[in-house]
Amino acid sequence: MSLVRVASLITRFQGGAGLQVLTGALALDAAVYDTTIVEGRPSGPGGLAGRATMAGLEVIRAPELRRLVQILRAGRYDVVHTHGHPYNALGGVLGRIAALRAGVPRIVHTWHGPPDQRHPYLPPRPARIGLERVVALRTDAFLAVGSQTASRVLALGLAPAERISVCRPVVDPAGFGGGTTWAQARRRLDLPLGVRVVGGVGRLSLEKGPDVFLRALAGLPADVMGLWAGEGPLRDRLLRRTGQLGLIDRVHWLGHRDDLAEVLPAFDVMAVPSRAGGLPAVLLEAVGAGIPVVATAVGAHRDVVVARETGLLVAPGRPGALASAAGWLLEHPDAARRMAVKARTMLGADDRYSARALGEVLDGAYRAGAQS
Repeated sequence: MSLVRVASLITRFQGGAGLQVLTGALALDAAVYDTTIVEGRPSGPGGLAGRATMAGLEVIRAPELRRLVQILRAGRYDVVHTHGHPYNALGGVLGRIAALRAGVPRIVHTWHGPPDQRHPYLPPRPARIGLERVVALRTDAFLAVGSQTASRVLALGLAPAERISVCRPVVDPAGFGGGTTWAQARRRLDLPLGVRVVGGVGRLSLEKGPDVFLRALAGLPADVMGLWAGEGPLRDRLLRRTGQLGLIDRVHWLGHRDDLAEVLPAFDVMAVPSRAGGLPAVLLEAVGAGIPVVATAVGAHRDVVVARETGLLVAPGRPGALASAAGWLLEHPDAARRMAVKARTMLGADDRYSARALGEVLDGAYRAGAQS
């Protein structure tokens, strides 16, 4: 029996969506599936192409639609799996158009967050949803990262209930917070004694909300430091704004870090101020590290953060609300710790975030293509 050839298409092979693509490919039975990852644009710091190659996966770059069609035709793939991100939704549309032009027998699509979230870099929501409805008619199976995203997709009428499944990022709670202590992480970052830390992780781009994070820090007491790990196009602007706000000594932009497991334990509170998104891996990693979390009520954040049970939720784009919630967690450490313990316990007991569960969901979505 020949292997089922799968092409997994993602615009940038990095970040939480890229990690989901990589872990999904590795979760499949290698005796059944042969997966190639196709990325549209070069990845920045933290790109995953090297990790994929070391794991034995082929990674190809297709910077334009015509080239993508050529690759899909030449590869004679049985399944094309596209990935649409809330702030890069058109990538999933164009990938499915390419798969249709190449005559691929089966098309699977994953929404990594609600497809109708507002974003200034994308066309108006009605236009995006209209495009999604057109290509959805020729899509065989749908996946959504998190139940909140699946619910929104169903409400918009983009997928029939019998053809959509929920998938979740893979996380090992023992992988974060089990090795490096709070004190060791603080020494690693050379932090002053006596400071409290609110941290953030993510690309320095508008959708991740680092500007909101910065303005929130300005509203917190002087003994609170802000640390943000990640690179991106807003870096220079954020550095200038940090100086303008007089926060040079209190906010440190750490850049890309390959040692997040050793850095996260230094945080007293993790802030996830995204304006749009699905279910970022760093949110799960913070929970796994036992860090109290304040997150915006967008995407699938609410699958993990239950208000005042496993963390605090705030409206997106509001630095005052973020500062108030982060400050409350800092001022009520016992309550914050109880929320963090409950979140970590729930995550550790939830097999839906395992590699086995992700592999089963993907196998179910691809299976009809394997049988055709």
